[in-house]
Amino acid sequence: MAMNTPRQPITILMADDDPDDRLMTQEAFTECRLGNPLKFVADGEELMDYLHHRGDFADELAAPRPGLILLDLNMPRKDGREALREIRADPALRGIPVVILGGIYGGICTPTEAAGIAVVYSILVGMFIYREISWKALIEEAYKSAVGTAQVMIILAGAAVFAWLMTRFRVPDALATSIFALGSSRTAILLMMNLILLIAGMFLDPASIQMIMAPLFLPLAVSVGVDPVHLGLIMVVNGAIGMFTPPFGLNLFVASGITGTPLAELSRKVWVWVGLSLVALGLITYVPGITMLLPGLMFR
Repeated sequence: MAMNTPRQPITILMADDDPDDRLMTQEAFTECRLGNPLKFVADGEELMDYLHHRGDFADELAAPRPGLILLDLNMPRKDGREALREIRADPALRGIPVVILGGIYGGICTPTEAAGIAVVYSILVGMFIYREISWKALIEEAYKSAVGTAQVMIILAGAAVFAWLMTRFRVPDALATSIFALGSSRTAILLMMNLILLIAGMFLDPASIQMIMAPLFLPLAVSVGVDPVHLGLIMVVNGAIGMFTPPFGLNLFVASGITGTPLAELSRKVWVWVGLSLVALGLITYVPGITMLLPGLMFR
């Protein structure tokens, strides 16, 4: 009796020249717990080299045939339109589904929503075109996603209770009073704000931190000449750093659940990136020209 070999999830190939877009897409796919391998190329030339296994993509194991292509139309060297015409003209490639990246750039959807659309599209392609996903496999993947989501939601529930307790016992008020005691030193006040936000970020989610701290920090920041937009950026960056800072950074639990890497090992190795992020935070905090340049041009 022939044994059923486990089917591998289809590879998704993204052609986009913007590294920030690629990073956001990778993070959005991770957030959606999409198990498909995600590959990247930077322009139309690399896309065609990948599809034909030329040059750096000659190894078919490292560059497997994609089951779905996410295509940016505006790329250097060879734009997406020309690459799309070549794909349609090649009998060996025309069967690969291509999704044009327009929803994010047109403001129709966020990167997370776009990842959700890609997930649904991949399910439809995998089930009804390539027939690589069975109903049983789909239910198993949905179950794994539900378990991973539940892990994160339990942490968020605990953070919400902790935030309520902090508010109930007026801890933020005590912190604000301590900051006021520093006097009018702008440098010292910003340093204390960053320390409070970083420590809070180790235990709370960014939304809770902003709801609790923003009303307390805003009057103090304005009194020492900090622009509200600048303060908002400082709080957002602190929240982002807190998302992967031990012991309870939310993204650490997500990464551990997806990769199977023990949380203790992730916590040890993440400090290098925390340190680099703190350097960036220092520049954002104490060199406001970096963060206020674009808002200044927009609202001049």
